[in-house]
Parts: sequence; structure tokens; C-alpha cells
Amino acid sequence: MKVIHNRQNVKVNFYRGWEDYKKGFGDLDGNFWLGNEIIHRLTGMGYTVLRVELEAWDGSTWYIEYDTFSLASEADKYRLQATGSSGNVYDALSYHNGYQFTTFDADNDACSYCNCAEGHHGAWWYRACVDSSLNGLYQEDKGTDILNSMLWYKVFAGRFHVPMKKARMMIRKP
Repeated sequence: MKVIHNRQNVKVNFYRGWEDYKKGFGDLDGNFWLGNEIIHRLTGMGYTVLRVELEAWDGSTWYIEYDTFSLASEADKYRLQATGSSGNVYDALSYHNGYQFTTFDADNDACSYCNCAEGHHGAWWYRACVDSSLNGLYQEDKGTDILNSMLWYKVFAGRFHVPMKKARMMIRKP
């Protein structure tokens, strides 16, 4: 498996612009985003299964896998395809399926009155706006939903946007 995203602490700022997300940033031994251009090329080489692993602040863990994953080219603004999910957590990525990548300086979301990347202090395949946002602010879970955090939808019963302690995205060939 090739790790394309890893977050485990606050050491790397993920509130960045289009070029940083295109090229990638961070520390490959710690917190990083591999880069949309590299991810696009890897999916074109057959790395089309995506696994997302999550850890909450209470230590509980979840995962979800997508049988079909790809990013379109930059010309199509790295449009997301992620279908065929299985795992032990709500499929919070399907809401964003088919949408283009958005950063604070490249508003490609479906929200007509806002830029979801600005409002949620991150960058993602925002629709209008979040069910998941693993590039949001790294914030401790204090028991309330925090919409601008590194979050995943419906992790706990009765809560919607739950801040995560750790998140990792990996791709592999089928």
C-alpha cells in the first residue's frame, strides 16, 4: 500500500493553497499530503483501491475501503471518484464523490455562496460542504461537533461531525 495522506498531530499546517496540494507537502515520516498530481498518476497506474483509517480521541478506530478510487487530472481539478465502500464506519466520502478539489485559493465546490475550504479551514473534494474533511484543522475532540476540524461524519451515534485524532489514506492495486 502507498500512503497518500497521514495526520497524527498538529506539526504540519494543512490549510494550504492549490499548488501545495498539487505538489504535496509535509514529512513522509509524519504528517503529509502526497500531492494530487502524484495521486492522479498512481491511480492511472492501477492503484485504484482506497483505504481510509481513522482514530478518535478516545482511542477507538475505524476503516473504510473503496473498490474504485481515482483522481482526474488537474484539467478537471482532481475530481474524485470513490465507490464500492465496505468497512466499519459510515461512508462519509460518497457525499463528495464526483466533486472537484477545493482550496482557499481555488473554489471548485458546489456551494454558491461560500468557499468550503475557507469555511472549514482545509482543502478537500467539498460538495456543499462536508461529510468528511481529513485536511481540516487538527483539533482535540471536546465532545461537540467542530465543522472546521479534521473530521468524519457519523463516527459516534448521536454526533455528526467528529474531530479525529489520526487519519491515514492509502491506495493499492486490486
